[in-house]
Amino acid sequence: MLKTSARLLRLLWLLQSRRYWSGAELSERVEVDARTVRRDIDRLRELGYAVEASPGLGGGYQLKAGSSLPLPSLSRARRRPRPSTSSRKSPVRAATT
Repeated sequence: MLKTSARLLRLLWLLQSRRYWSGAELSERVEVDARTVRRDIDRLRELGYAVEASPGLGGGYQLKAGSSLPLPSLSRARRRPRPSTSSRKSPVRAATT
């Protein structure tokens, strides 16, 4: 079984790849029961993803039409520092000094 974060990413990928998914299809693809899919969909909503649900036996899930997926952001502490371009010597300057 996939860890929660991996399942959430997989669900997002699936929801982006096709307009509509039944709960049973998502359960099968992610290899968890329907209850876990519902909880994972709730987690995605908490993270800001607009996932719509259709109730009932033939119910399913889809990303809300026209919604854009928010990009995950890293805190400043977790970002890698960018290499400073000012500390690099240009090849021309290095050859003449």
